[in-house]
Amino acid sequence: MLDSYLINEYVNAVCCNIKNKKIRTEIGEKLKKDIVELAQKYIPYVGNEDIAIKKAIRHFGDPVMYADLINKNYRQNSIFNIFNLCFF
Repeated sequence: MLDSYLINEYVNAVCCNIKNKKIRTEIGEKLKKDIVELAQKYIPYVGNEDIAIKKAIRHFGDPVMYADLINKNYRQNSIFNIFNLCFF
């Protein structure tokens, strides 16, 4: 199984920028799983595990921007859920 310092570094960079501490662990585990799965798909094409990991991480983009997307999405879903509880 792929387990890399680069993956952990990227996941930590994303999680440190997620505002809601309650979802950090869950998001981190899911993100790590997704990066590993994508890297495994790249290996047959690039022939090297390290290059596959770098390509998979690059696919997810800048960690701060990725965390911002998570923050916005989580906030929108929270507001929608509160709205539903109040009015329905």
